Amino acid sequence: MQKIDFYQLSRSAQERLVGSINGRGLPAPILRTVSRPIAPLVWLGASAICLLLLIVFFALGYGSLTSRLARQGPAWLLVDVVLAGLVALGLLRALARQREHAASPFRRGIYVFPVGLIDARRSVLRHYPIEDLGAVAGPDARGLTLDFPGASFSFPVRDPALVATAREQLAGARTAVSEAGSARESIRPKALAALDPLRGYANPLASSDSMKRTVPGWIAFIWPLAALTGVMLGGPLWMLRNAKSDDATYARAVVANDADSYRAYLGCGSRHVVEVSSLLLPRALLRDAQKVGTVEAIEQFIKDNPQQSIQAEAQAALKAALLAQLDVAVKEGTLAALDDFAHRHPQARLDAELASARHGVYQAAFARYAATVPDRSSVSLPFVQRLLAWSEKHGPKVEVRFHWKASKTMDKADGAAGKSRQFKGAVSFPSHYFDAAAAKADLDALATATIQRFAGAFPPDVLALTVGDRLADADAPSAAPITAPTLFIEHGAKWTGSMQASQKPRGVFAGLELAFEALFRVPDDTKPVKVDVAAWHLPDLSVGRDVDNPEETIYAAMRTVAFQQFQEKLLRTLLPGAK
Repeated sequence: MQKIDFYQLSRSAQERLVGSINGRGLPAPILRTVSRPIAPLVWLGASAICLLLLIVFFALGYGSLTSRLARQGPAWLLVDVVLAGLVALGLLRALARQREHAASPFRRGIYVFPVGLIDARRSVLRHYPIEDLGAVAGPDARGLTLDFPGASFSFPVRDPALVATAREQLAGARTAVSEAGSARESIRPKALAALDPLRGYANPLASSDSMKRTVPGWIAFIWPLAALTGVMLGGPLWMLRNAKSDDATYARAVVANDADSYRAYLGCGSRHVVEVSSLLLPRALLRDAQKVGTVEAIEQFIKDNPQQSIQAEAQAALKAALLAQLDVAVKEGTLAALDDFAHRHPQARLDAELASARHGVYQAAFARYAATVPDRSSVSLPFVQRLLAWSEKHGPKVEVRFHWKASKTMDKADGAAGKSRQFKGAVSFPSHYFDAAAAKADLDALATATIQRFAGAFPPDVLALTVGDRLADADAPSAAPITAPTLFIEHGAKWTGSMQASQKPRGVFAGLELAFEALFRVPDDTKPVKVDVAAWHLPDLSVGRDVDNPEETIYAAMRTVAFQQFQEKLLRTLLPGAK
């Protein structure tokens, strides 16, 4: 096999070969097959592969919140530039090869002449001498096949009749070449030229310059053009891809609208970082805090996220949570629950709401009280309303204070007892059994009953009764200074002249009038509630029989009855519906 550069041949040889191949001169080819250019397709395929890789790499991690390739780094810029350059290189190479094929002076293909086979698929011809022809096979599916050392060529034959002709020509070609080569020297060139299209005759009228390869100027700059294209397309493509991926990642985070998605975006995004970090992520975290359902969670959020962009939203959420917590406290219906709320949230700034809630507790307490009062005209209704109004402003403290009202008639009762035959000494004096000290147990019982009855009607943080100091003998309940609502209870004994001597039990016993007066006052209020009871009590001698100290027993029974009568009226007046 011999390689021959077409463009290195003489002009006459070039024109003769072109004429023979294109059918305008002799010798005519025995067999031929015209080839389509394959190189452009190969380069187009390579370009398509690079383009596909570019698309695949473009899609890697695109818009993903979990992929590190959501934003491709500088290394991927180099990949994009190289691949874009290779795409351009493949296209330019394909265009150059197609241009070369189209600009060829002869029709590209494989031709069999008497001197041998010429592979003219490229400008560098490959010549296989006829002497090297081996087997001629066919025709078969591939056509007629000629074997040369190291190569095999097939020629499609449509007309079977041409196969025999071709075989005959091939069989005679070897002999013809041999005879032409051994001919006389004077006729040998012509004889060989008749068989060999590469042997030309000089034409004195034609140009002697060989045909030159015509190459467009840009073909010499294919590599620089491909590199430039790679830079011009790869760089913007890399930036465009990252920008679009960033937008897609951001859109996906917005659709998810949760803190994890926004954090994931901040880990790979760039174009919307300010909006996400200062607005969307804090909002998502605020929603998470709201889902916890506690004020503390939102307060912690505000502490951890001081961004001013959503301070108004955070404060609104905090207020809503505080109002919800306040509503829970309001539903408990106690001042203790409200005070606990205020203690736990000192910065709540819900003074008006708390005041309204506290007022509601007092209103509810009065409504419950009023519902138990059968007589709507009872004096206790407006008084209790004023009492609760004072408590709402100043606190629940209410005092119960006792006052013993001494009477000079008790000295006369003692004198009368001393004149009786049944006088037994100082134990017979009635005054010993009717003073503040003697009535302590009854006073304690009265105070306990009153306090318990009020505790059953009003919560202790609304009204809380306690026993205060006793009034001095000279003080009067109506004039005593007070700083809190006070229930004054004044009690005393009067002798009406009744005296009864007895043998069994032995002694002398006085009949007495036991009087009680209650005055319930509220500071700065001119309409107190007044309850009084005064009744004459005879000594019940039966309770003093068979006891060691009949005087103490009889007078104690007298006091107990009197205190019970007063207690019933007092509580019936103040708490008519209480049991």
